[in-house]
Amino acid sequence: MNELRLGGLHERHPGLTPALGQCYAEAASVCLSRHHQPPVTAAVNHSGISEPKVVNFDIPDARVSRAHANEIDATEIGAYGLSLAAIEAVAGLVAVRRAETLTGSDWYIAPAGTDSQDLENCIRLEVSGTNAGGSKDIKSRLSPEQGFPLRLVVPGWQGINNVKWLRRIDLVDEPYMSMMEATKYPSLKLDGKSRWFELELGPKSVITRPSGGHHLPVAGFYEITGLAWSGGGAIRRVEVSTDGGRTWKDAKLHDPVVRKAHTRFSIPWNWNGEDAVLQSRCTDDLGVVQPSLAEVAKLRGEDLNYFRTLTASVGDFNAIQPWKVNRDGSVQNAIF
Repeated sequence: MNELRLGGLHERHPGLTPALGQCYAEAASVCLSRHHQPPVTAAVNHSGISEPKVVNFDIPDARVSRAHANEIDATEIGAYGLSLAAIEAVAGLVAVRRAETLTGSDWYIAPAGTDSQDLENCIRLEVSGTNAGGSKDIKSRLSPEQGFPLRLVVPGWQGINNVKWLRRIDLVDEPYMSMMEATKYPSLKLDGKSRWFELELGPKSVITRPSGGHHLPVAGFYEITGLAWSGGGAIRRVEVSTDGGRTWKDAKLHDPVVRKAHTRFSIPWNWNGEDAVLQSRCTDDLGVVQPSLAEVAKLRGEDLNYFRTLTASVGDFNAIQPWKVNRDGSVQNAIF
């Protein structure tokens, strides 16, 4: 495709409504008309190759120009339209869903026909509006120290796999047995064999309120709330105990509940003013249940003193986290 098509964006990008697609096209025409007359040829850089693309646009009339008189807003909105048209032209990808606030991106893009709920198979697109094309004017939410201009994020895996300053991706037909893979990542099992390539994070949940450092002023009703996640899929169940694990009750899961992402949970609790131990455990859609500290120790072939005396960090540590609520309302870590 040798053209960036601004017209009919909503017809090709299911994440856009007709009104939003028209708004993007209008704002883009206002921005382009500041310095150009149609048609204009734009250089689109993709995979290290610069491809010329023709952009046709309507010269905005006075009403359209007044509606987009705020130059900053018009530039940002117009950049959305041009970016979606460009990614469609060079990669065949379309916008399927707007990204939520604080996700570090603007749109989820994917091949046409992708389910808008299947975010695991989507790519996050960040758009940086710029006036007159100067790279110094780009205000990117991805800073240089975080990998600008491109960072690879691997959902559900250890953070070390999130590669900064990405330049290329090489596909290989067998695992790389480098020093770290051979000596650092494996963990010995009770049968003497090792677990290799422990990349996927196990199911984990934690109560965030009340938790360590909080204070409950009086006995009475409180809402216990927290977060659960799993590298193996979506969270399907969270149970909460207020008596140190003797009994458990199902908590409510709050939308959105999606794969390999934080899921908020909550449950009402009436504190009687006595000592209590709060903890949560989750189950993902693979049926894997978050383990207790004793279960983690057994799995690793260690006793509990190992975790008490260990000075180094423990990778992939997903044991149940208990919090003790004391009679004076103070809350403290009770994992040991």
